[in-house]
This record gives sequence, C-alpha cells and structure tokens, in this order.
Amino acid sequence: MDKPQLLPGYHKPFAIVADDDHTAWIMIATSLGLTYSLLFGLLRAIISWTAGRKRWESDDIVLTISTILAVVQSSVTLRACTSGLGKTWRLVPHHLQNDVQQLFYTAFLLLVLALGTSKISVVLFQARLTINARQKLGFLYLVGFIGMWTAASLFALALQCNISAPWLLVDQRCTSMRLRWAVISALDVVTELAIVALACRLVWNLQMPRGRKITVVEAFACRLALIIPIAFQFANYDAAGLTTDPTFREALFVVWTQVEMHFSLISATIPVLRPVINNLNTSYSSLGPAGSSTAYTGSNDIYKMTTLKPLQRNALKGQSGNQIQETNLVTANSFASASATGNHTKTEAIAETDSIESHGSEQMIIRKQLSWRVEHGAP
Repeated sequence: MDKPQLLPGYHKPFAIVADDDHTAWIMIATSLGLTYSLLFGLLRAIISWTAGRKRWESDDIVLTISTILAVVQSSVTLRACTSGLGKTWRLVPHHLQNDVQQLFYTAFLLLVLALGTSKISVVLFQARLTINARQKLGFLYLVGFIGMWTAASLFALALQCNISAPWLLVDQRCTSMRLRWAVISALDVVTELAIVALACRLVWNLQMPRGRKITVVEAFACRLALIIPIAFQFANYDAAGLTTDPTFREALFVVWTQVEMHFSLISATIPVLRPVINNLNTSYSSLGPAGSSTAYTGSNDIYKMTTLKPLQRNALKGQSGNQIQETNLVTANSFASASATGNHTKTEAIAETDSIESHGSEQMIIRKQLSWRVEHGAP
C-alpha cells in the first residue's frame, strides 16, 4: 500500500502519536510547561518592579536559579526527543542510542535540582513574611530538610545501574530503582505538606479577619495539587522497561515529571500576587509597603493611617473629655522632658501605643513608637 501523500501547502507533522512512538506526548508537555513557567516568571518580575522593590530577595534569587535549571532541563528533554526519546528502542538509530541515554540521565538530575530549588524559594518567601524568630527558625529547618532531600535524591539517581557509566540503562542490572523512586516521591509529598502546614502556622495567631487568613493559606495550598502528578508519575514508572525499552516505556513517566516540575515553578509565583501580599503585609517585615491596605503613597515612604479614623471617630462620638480619657481603644505611657535654651523651649515626648482591637492579646500585636518635638519661638 502506498504511503499517504501530503496535499499541496501542507507540511509533515513535527511529531506523531503511534503505537510505537509517543514522542509527541513528551514534546507537548515539555513545551507547554516551559511556556507557562516563563510567563509566570515574567509576571513575578513585573510584580516586583511595579511594587517598587529596589533589590532581589533570597527567594527571588533561588527561584531564578530554579527557572534556569528548568529551562535547561526542558531543553535537554526536547533534545532527547530528537535523538529517540519516546520511540521504541528498536526505532532509535544505533549511533544515537548512547546519546539518548546520556540525555535521559542528565534530564532527571536537572529535574531534581529544579524541584528542590523551587521548593526552597517558596519556604524562603514564607520566612520573609514573618518577624517571629521561632517561625523563622522553623522555615530554616524546612529549607535544610528540602536541601537534604535534594542531595539524597541526586545521589540515588546518579548512582544507578552501571557505576562506571551510570547513564547506560539498556541491558544493564538496575536494582531497587522502583524503591528509590517510591522514597523520593513520598518525601516529595511530605515537603509539600510541610510547606502548607507552615503557611497555616504563619497566619494562625495574626489579628486579621478569617477571610484574609484563608486567602493567604490558599495561595500556598495550591501546591497540594502537585500530589496528583507525583502519584501519576510513580504509577507510570516501569522498572522492568527501564533496562529493556526505556525510551518508550518511560514516556508517560517523563510526561508527568514535566508536569510536576513546571507546576512547581508556577505555584511558587502564585503567593507573590498582590492580593495575597496586601492581606498579609503589616509593613513591619521586609515586604515593604502594602498597596491599598495602608494607603501607601509611593516614593516618600509615607503611610497615611486613614483606616484608623472611622473606628476612632465612632468610638469617641458622643463622649465627654473625661470619658475620652478613660476609653480603652488606645493606651499610652509617655514620658516628656523639656529644656529651655535662650529664646525657645524644646519638648520631647515618646509614646508607645498598643494596636487597636487587640482585645488584651499579646500575640503578634504591633506596637508603634512615636516621638514628637515641639519648638516654641520667642514671643
């Protein structure tokens, strides 16, 4: 039977899906994931620029490194597709068989590095949201745990099969590879659960409406969706096919690893969206001014506390002078010292004001220290 001919003006498809060729699945997943990861990375850069941030924080640097690793990993995966990844082993040209195994091996090492750094960037961002030393210590512990998971996973995948040439898979003796991936995947899920748990702890004792707390937690809880590709990734891992036909029988496994890696990058950008930051920012950490919540005016670092006026006016309305003094909305202890020199007198006062609506709680109460200087000129 003659092969079907292309009509004039049509070109041969870049890749096809056949019973012995699943290259198209890998290429589509990799290309789409890379596109969305770069778009969200650009979105994060735009948010940082429009917020007036003058320098990169540690989480920005780590996420940039993770994005670079993901771009390189995707490029290596696409290069492996052109060498035969996705096709049955018998369809891979003999002169490309060693190359495709090397690229396959390199891609998985880069995958672990990209995943580890993306997780660390999220935890560093969480640490930047709090001024509580105990919470910061918990975040640092999690960073250390993720670092150890990354190093152990690299070690487990780097020393596979033939130690002298670990990238070789076909006709090699590879022991306990499924067990290694089971441990890697289980700890992968544990790290994501820990990130969401610390996000809940971050807002647990904050004096803010419950709706705002839920908004903050939801921004980090979207990472729980990573459990889905992790589960499908492990379910499609073919330990037997790894040494007989890895380019074809591991095709779906490669697809789900791409989904996990790129969604991990995307979900690392979601928490920096302005609504989340505005709900959580108290302007006392390194986040800087919070857009609409404190009526920030821009370049002069001036905060107009307009949100306090309605509460104070409603509370003081209809009260006499003595009643106003006795109100429990604001308590202040002040110390004033005055000195006179020549033609003027200087008066300095320092007052410490408790946060409004604290209800007597001492947890996460913001206290602001103000000082005034009054100068009286000569009459």
